[in-house]
Amino acid sequence: MTGFNTRKATPEPPRADNRSQGKTTTRKPGAFKSVATGKFLTTESALKTIPFILFLAGLGMIYIANNFYTERTIRATNRMKKELKELRFEYIASKSQYSDSTKQSKVARKLAEMGIKEAVAPPEKIFVKESELQYPR
Repeated sequence: MTGFNTRKATPEPPRADNRSQGKTTTRKPGAFKSVATGKFLTTESALKTIPFILFLAGLGMIYIANNFYTERTIRATNRMKKELKELRFEYIASKSQYSDSTKQSKVARKLAEMGIKEAVAPPEKIFVKESELQYPR
């Protein structure tokens, strides 16, 4: 089988155990207690980070306020869309009613109730000669 890795596996040398060299983890046994009592806030490094923590808290409050503003705006937009849809339906109904009431047959029927009859003869043009005109002075 040529072309494959033909090196022979060599055993790895034994590693030294790091635990036996005396290294220990530096874990403070009272970390939870200092967080629970608030004692960790009195250290020098914690006092230096207070402005940054306040800055982050301010950013968080701005983020929350922006979220409330956005939700309120979305609700108002949805309310306006619904109102616009209702007004559009009302407009279409009014327009249909108006166009229906202005038809010639409907107008003639309403005028007949009032005693006015529809003209049978078409309107005629009146011709006046210029000599017949009298203008007020």
